[in-house]
Amino acid sequence: GNRSYGIEVAARNYFSVNASALSLPQAATLAGLVQDPNGYDPTRNPAVATDRRNVVLDAMVVAGFITEQEAVAAKATPMALAVPPSRNGCLAAGKAARFCDYAYNWLLTRPELGATLEERQTRLQTGGLAIKTTMSAIAQKSAEDAITAYVEPTNPVAAASAVVQPGTGQVLAVATSRIFGEDTAIGQSTVNYAVDAQYGQSKGFQAGSTFKIFTLTAAMEAGLSLFDRFPGSPTEYTEFLNCETGAQFPPYEPRNSTGDSAGSITVLDATARSVNSAFVGLEEQITQCAAATMAERLGMLRADGNPLQREPSFTLGTDEVSPLRMAESMATLAARGLHCVAYPVTEVLDREGVVLLAPQPDCEQVVDQRWADAANYALQGVMTGSGTGARVALDRPAAGKTGTTNDNVAVWFTGFTPNLAASVWVGNPDSNLYPLENVTLNGVFYNEVFGGLVPGPIWRATMQNTLNGLAMPVAAFAEPPPESLLGRPVVVPNVLGRSVQQAVAILEGAGFIVKVSPGREFSDYPKETVARTSPSGGSGVTAGSTITIFISGGPKGEQGGGVCPPLVIICPPDR
Repeated sequence: GNRSYGIEVAARNYFSVNASALSLPQAATLAGLVQDPNGYDPTRNPAVATDRRNVVLDAMVVAGFITEQEAVAAKATPMALAVPPSRNGCLAAGKAARFCDYAYNWLLTRPELGATLEERQTRLQTGGLAIKTTMSAIAQKSAEDAITAYVEPTNPVAAASAVVQPGTGQVLAVATSRIFGEDTAIGQSTVNYAVDAQYGQSKGFQAGSTFKIFTLTAAMEAGLSLFDRFPGSPTEYTEFLNCETGAQFPPYEPRNSTGDSAGSITVLDATARSVNSAFVGLEEQITQCAAATMAERLGMLRADGNPLQREPSFTLGTDEVSPLRMAESMATLAARGLHCVAYPVTEVLDREGVVLLAPQPDCEQVVDQRWADAANYALQGVMTGSGTGARVALDRPAAGKTGTTNDNVAVWFTGFTPNLAASVWVGNPDSNLYPLENVTLNGVFYNEVFGGLVPGPIWRATMQNTLNGLAMPVAAFAEPPPESLLGRPVVVPNVLGRSVQQAVAILEGAGFIVKVSPGREFSDYPKETVARTSPSGGSGVTAGSTITIFISGGPKGEQGGGVCPPLVIICPPDR
């Protein structure tokens, strides 16, 4: 019992003495454990363990090992355990120590275990509780092995990951490259970089372009199309307003790290190629307020527990967050907009077997399935063709997003299938000024580390081995709604009779592409005004459609009226 293998370990674990120093009642207690180590565990069932000890003492009298008087004296001895405290509570958990530490800190927040923090600590450390976690041994090993293959514990660079089940919020794994412990010389740390500060002391790390996912999802909900176009090259944006005061932000001009494109680029391509300028333009149109609110709806908060910042740079991931929050948010998209709060424990029993805590999935549909499907469609493009995550594609449908912060200080890969979500961070946890350039990780030299290079392969190995190890079926994503591909119908403004300049301004202001036919045609409208448009005013068309303006040459019988063919400079006389 109590993870004790052998009499020497058991003596230390229950009574803090060597086996040779055990008293008669102590020795009888340990002998009684052999038949049922958990059932007779004195830390869980002291009364049952005492009865079992006394049975052993009686048997020793019968066998002639002790006298009746010695047995009576031993039975009168209270069950006085001396269980040594486990440093940081989870050192004995081996590779699951990080998960154990996360679960322990999560349980410290649960009022079911006590009214105060002190009461909860006491109960967890001395209450003989049986705790069942959500951890999957296969997922945990997959996450640990994947990280270890790329980043060694003693490297100044660290890595962390988290795996979450969509549709339940159960956390299947949390892992870091640092060994759980206090000896920094051998790569140990008690800080859990995979989770929020409340559960692991980590301040979090800037998320980089992974936050484009939230802008994308908010844009789909706002009615934009994946084929709407935005600037592909550096552009100055001047229309950002403060979400609270309405004050205008200074002009903001992001630079592109990847995917720079002359002219405009579709939202779909900008997602696959992670084009900053296009996404800031998209964010400006829907507002950074809507993008940040969408992130929070999906499950994202800063690692320090505060709300996300609402500034023009939001979509480029300047907030410090944890891998677990990223995985939880991606699990929401994987579940088609169903957000389930991440949790690590399914049941807590006291020493009598009474259920103290039995958390159930806490889920809410926070985004219409259609818009989650549209975002997932775009994020699948990251994993194919020229997408930034194509090199780490799985053997099944998957969606994902790379993330690289300014100067490569933190790099990420976050992705999911319909039945599993995971997020990986790599960076120097001790400094935001340490670029991942010209670094050696586990014996391999890298000129530059970015989201698809080291975090990507860690993510791929974690996902692939977990999916296969748990025999999760290959699942396809739902098809996106037509509106997300074509745009939702919008009404063409009526500009008949207006000057061409006015008409162009009105139509472009409504989000249309405008072409002007070079000819003139008979019309009851004054010359050089708009005779008609195609499609016509009042028609329902998709946003971003092309509207052609036809210019009036006046009524047919009017001097000089008629149609000028496009290549004729002088109108022929009326006939």
